[in-house]
Amino acid sequence: MNIPNTLSIMRILFVILMFLFKKNIFLFLIFYIIACVTDILDGYIARKFNKITKLGQKLDSFGDLILYISTLYFIYYFNPYLIIDFLLYILIIVFIRLLNIIIAYIKYKKFLIYHTYLNKSIGILYGIFFPLIILFKTNNIIILTLTSLSLIATIEESIILTIKNISDADYKGLFFDNK
Repeated sequence: MNIPNTLSIMRILFVILMFLFKKNIFLFLIFYIIACVTDILDGYIARKFNKITKLGQKLDSFGDLILYISTLYFIYYFNPYLIIDFLLYILIIVFIRLLNIIIAYIKYKKFLIYHTYLNKSIGILYGIFFPLIILFKTNNIIILTLTSLSLIATIEESIILTIKNISDADYKGLFFDNK
């Protein structure tokens, strides 16, 4: 049994549970936090114990995508006015991300989302701030910051796909030593 792959599958299952229990804010947030923890642990365990697999990279990327898209949905579900202010911005990010996935598939014949430090940082920030957004109906500054950083990470991925020939999902980013 590959524990990192199991954790990635669990993240997808916890996202499903989030949809099923969205009316119970306590359970919803517990499932969200567990999904975020599995996101952190799967890659860490895979690298630490040399359990990196192609399937694991795909599961992790798919789990990340599902968690990210569901997070956007739930921001809208819990506070629709907050997301409407940034809807065009968010749609642009989602469009570019999907375009990146299509380009990666055409270029490398596989599903690929880079696990750059910037993408990982965005995931951690969403994990921290999403519960605050839901519980405290936070202001636009946090959403603006998160979407701006998401756009930067998305553009970095576009640049990597365009100017580099890297099919390894664990590429650290344009400004990091990738050894």
